[in-house]
Amino acid sequence: MLLFRMKLHQSYNNLFRFSPWGKLLLVSELISLTALIVLALKQGAAGSTLLLAAGIAVLIGNSYISGEKYLFTKENRLDLLSGVDSKKIILASFWQTIAANLHISSLLPFIWLLMAGELAVLLLWPFLLTATAATALTISILCHRFARAWAGLCYTVMSIVLTGGLAAAIYLIFRPVTMPLSWSIIIWCSCLCLLIILFTYRSLAFLSDCWQRAYISFFLGENKIIFFTTSFILHKIFGAVTAKELLLLMRNPLTKFRLLFWLICLLLCYITPINSYLQTSNGLLLVTFIIWLICFAELPATAFQNEGKRLLLPKLAGHGRVYLLVNKIMAYLFLAFIAALTVCVLALAVKPLTFKIFYPLAATFFLSLAAIIIAILLSSCGKKQENPASNFNIILEQVPLTKSSVLALLAEIMVFTTFLFISYTQSF
Repeated sequence: MLLFRMKLHQSYNNLFRFSPWGKLLLVSELISLTALIVLALKQGAAGSTLLLAAGIAVLIGNSYISGEKYLFTKENRLDLLSGVDSKKIILASFWQTIAANLHISSLLPFIWLLMAGELAVLLLWPFLLTATAATALTISILCHRFARAWAGLCYTVMSIVLTGGLAAAIYLIFRPVTMPLSWSIIIWCSCLCLLIILFTYRSLAFLSDCWQRAYISFFLGENKIIFFTTSFILHKIFGAVTAKELLLLMRNPLTKFRLLFWLICLLLCYITPINSYLQTSNGLLLVTFIIWLICFAELPATAFQNEGKRLLLPKLAGHGRVYLLVNKIMAYLFLAFIAALTVCVLALAVKPLTFKIFYPLAATFFLSLAAIIIAILLSSCGKKQENPASNFNIILEQVPLTKSSVLALLAEIMVFTTFLFISYTQSF
């Protein structure tokens, strides 16, 4: 526990004392919890077995991603060189993983179940929290030790499990399913979790040996799993330039904050008077475009802002300008799907749906795609210079600072504004 307290104190200093993001994260957690309570009071909460399953998926996915970070961080090298037992390092990572699950996104399904009057969740939740963390760390250690080639793929699958579980939980909150949570399910889940905890504890010596061997291999250069395996998969699917762009987006903490803020905006559209604007297709498009522009418009606008001399690499590989532009567009294509998903989620707030969803869905997807293409084309027209500020602050990589990136951002706004003006003009 002493090692865990030291690491927790270090995380607190990095997040709150030496960074402003800790305070922003705390404010966003409070806003999300308040919005959840207001939503429960407004429409009523309903619990179900499916919501519990979604909560378990969120816990497993988040535990694996957090555990991967804590198990294979560089700080553990100093602990090993200092003679700290590998069992204590694993236990410290275990408690850090549990602490990482104590935020709103991981607790969302369980908070909603409590609001629905399912007090039995209070009995099950500690077992689930402990068992999912133990399971995730065990899978991570064994995967790095015996199946190195699959560790990156496993990381990707767990990310999908986390995202899918969270999306399913949000859907079940707004569209509840009548599958009551019985005491038999609670008891069976608690017994299963208890067996997992006991089995993991009995296997701690074996796991510590596996982790130490995998960790040494990892930092000797034999097993850079998360980055190299993931980059290999992305390269095979999309190409080198697209893989590089996606990896840069994944490593930037501002990307995670954008996704979190996007979820908060969707939640606010349900519990505030904004949902009155969603009764028409034009109103739905207006709200969708505003959310998309606030959360994601800066990403394609800064596609070329930080390239600098790196633009010479595709030319040295024998690729022309068209290849570079197409791969850049492919890298940011997921933003068009996020825009379409925003329309679908916001349409769930309209009861009953008085218009066909196909028109706003198609308009949002193709308009956002056009805005992405125009923004990337305009961003590529700037001078091939590197933004010096982003060398010292990774956050500034996604903030338009050059003339071409600012022009690209304004072009995105103009695309959506022009379409809305024409659409509103035709409706009158």
